[in-house]
Amino acid sequence: MSSIPPPGSSPASPVPFFTPGTIAALVAIVFCLVAVAWRPLSGPEAVSETESTALLELQSKLLTGVAKVDHPRAIEEARKLKGLAASPAGAKALASLYLYLQDDALRGEARQLLEEAPDDSAAHALLLKATQGSPGMSAQDSTLLAGELGWFGDLATAGGDEAARARVEETGTRLLLVVGLAGVATFAAFGIGLVLLTVAILARDRIKFRLEPALQGRGIYLQAFAIYLITMIVGGELAGLAGGSVASSSVVILISLLAGLAYPVLRGVRWSDLRRELGLHWGEGFWREAGAGVIAYVASMPIMAIGIGFTVVLQALAGGGEGAPQAISHPILGIMKGASWPMVALLGILAAVQGPVVEEIMFRGALYGSLRSRFGRIVSLVLMAVCFAAVHPQGLLAIPALMGLALAFGFMREWRSSLVAGIVTHGLHNGMLLAFLAVAVGG
Repeated sequence: MSSIPPPGSSPASPVPFFTPGTIAALVAIVFCLVAVAWRPLSGPEAVSETESTALLELQSKLLTGVAKVDHPRAIEEARKLKGLAASPAGAKALASLYLYLQDDALRGEARQLLEEAPDDSAAHALLLKATQGSPGMSAQDSTLLAGELGWFGDLATAGGDEAARARVEETGTRLLLVVGLAGVATFAAFGIGLVLLTVAILARDRIKFRLEPALQGRGIYLQAFAIYLITMIVGGELAGLAGGSVASSSVVILISLLAGLAYPVLRGVRWSDLRRELGLHWGEGFWREAGAGVIAYVASMPIMAIGIGFTVVLQALAGGGEGAPQAISHPILGIMKGASWPMVALLGILAAVQGPVVEEIMFRGALYGSLRSRFGRIVSLVLMAVCFAAVHPQGLLAIPALMGLALAFGFMREWRSSLVAGIVTHGLHNGMLLAFLAVAVGG
């Protein structure tokens, strides 16, 4: 990025928005978003086995902390996790939690889980024996369970092993403390955000929106976004067929960005015009833009909370009203489970640096800038937010929550023109979530 280029370099007459190329781009975008967003709303197939096991580990750790202060509540909540235990791995994980909670009824339910999802592993046989009231496990058995089940191995043997129980309780208590502190901080930020949002609404006539809709690019930027999206999806599928890895995902993201940026330039858009119209400049300076982004992010928290509320309602409806709401997950949760610290660092670069830079350029720069050149502010924000939410792999249920986040970043683009505010706050948002996952399920 550099300082904002001088205005006036775009042609005097705007290029028409609806051209054959733009219409083809719209069709391609809709097709891609439907293909990506469509995940089953409920049932075990809604979340992969790796993700469901990681979710079970996260929730089980929290429940071990809850059990220290409210054992009956922990038992009640543990029963709601059966939807994540349909696979043999999930059954062994949840059976380990049930054994840890040392409740006769839960022991019987653990046996039922294991019988309904059998496998030939030694861990399965040991857990099944434990549910049938066999004597305590030997040191060899404990080692075997830890080797096959990781943290759940400690959980399964903690009933008769004081050292294992101490480790489990320490992990659960630490995670519960982290969640509690995060909850307090979020509640405080929400309160501040509500005040800031109220002030912004009351003073809306005095807020200066700096975004100047694109004139030269217009539909070309929408076509560029379509190329980016197609490259992402096709590249992701090819990388998956080749085995997939975090590094290959990073390469696909980079190639997609370059393809999206190259298209307008190849079509004759000057680089200086592209930087200005996509927001690739420092605005009023990095620190001022970053600070404005943090303020806007906090002010947008009530809007994000509304989106999360809609998602929670959809989860409950998808769960059929029985037991826990339908789970929502992200593939990164499965990757984080047991990940080494070098892998966590690589994921941090991808999620907190590369991802925010690329998504802000393409969603708030190319997509929103193009829509804003043809439609009003509100319509453009909503359309951009829907696209942003749909392209993420959490599925249909998460769309309202992700839309709230996208609206916050979209407002930053409208307010500041520069993408700095959105990139910084997007990176901080992703970084905080990744740090929590590293503590919860990392290696």
